[in-house]
Amino acid sequence: MLAIINYWRKIGISMTDFSEKILIGFITLVLGVIVKHFWDKIVNRVSKLQYSIWHNYVGSSIEDLKFGSVKLLYNDNELKNLYASNVHLLNSSGKDLDDIELNITCDQNSLIMVSHGQRNRSLNELEFTDKYLKELQSVNKDNQAYVYSRRDYKIPVLNRGDSISITLLTTNFVGEMPFLNVGTDHKGVNLKYFTEQQKLFGVSQAKSVIIGILISIVLCYPIFQYFESKPILISVALLNGWIASIYGILALKLSKWLRNLFE
Repeated sequence: MLAIINYWRKIGISMTDFSEKILIGFITLVLGVIVKHFWDKIVNRVSKLQYSIWHNYVGSSIEDLKFGSVKLLYNDNELKNLYASNVHLLNSSGKDLDDIELNITCDQNSLIMVSHGQRNRSLNELEFTDKYLKELQSVNKDNQAYVYSRRDYKIPVLNRGDSISITLLTTNFVGEMPFLNVGTDHKGVNLKYFTEQQKLFGVSQAKSVIIGILISIVLCYPIFQYFESKPILISVALLNGWIASIYGILALKLSKWLRNLFE
C-alpha cells in the first residue's frame, strides 16, 4: 500500500495527508473484502461432520449337543447373529446446519431390523425421511430389500458442537459382523470417519495426559528451584506424575466451559 503511494509521488502525483488517509482506508477496505471472500470460499466452503461406527455383539443362534440350542428369531425367522450397532455423528465445523438427510446402509449380506436416533440436545426422536417412511408403510416383497438394508433420517437442525446418536439392531446372514455405510447429499457438507479416542472422565485420555504433563512441569519448576531436599523433590515428582492426567482433565473441562460461556 505504501509502495503504491511512494510510486505515485515518484511519477509526480502529489497527495495531502488527508487524501493519503482516505486512499489507505479505501485500499484496506477493498483488501478486507477480497480476503473475506476467499476465506469463505476456501476455508468455510465445506462443513465437516465426523462420524464413528461401532458394533456391540449381542448373541448368536447355536446348536450344542450338551447344553441344547439357542435361537434368535426376527418375525419368526431365525438369525445367525445379533449386533447392537451404533452410529455417532458430530458437527465439528463452525457452522449451524439444518435440514440434513442422513443415509445409513448395510452390506448385501446384512439386515437392519430396528433403529432409533436422537440428537443429544433434543428430547425428540429423529424422524425418517418422507421417501423412506412411504416405503416403510407399504413394505412388500418388491421393496423389502430396500427397506431393511438402509435407514434414512432427516435432521432438522445440527448446531456446531452438537451430535447425533443412532442405535440399530443388525444381523448378518453369513455369521459375520455387519458392515455399515454413512452418507449425505447435503450441499456443502463432507462426512469424515474418525475413531473415537479413549476417554477419561468424559475427555480425551491422550490429550489430558499430554496437557497434564506440561502443567506438571510448570508446577514443578519453582519447587526444583527453591527446594534442595532430594526426598521432597522425588516425592513431588512422583505425585505430579501420578496425578498429571487430572491436571489435564481439569484444564480441558475448564476450556470447554469457557467456550460454552462465550458462545
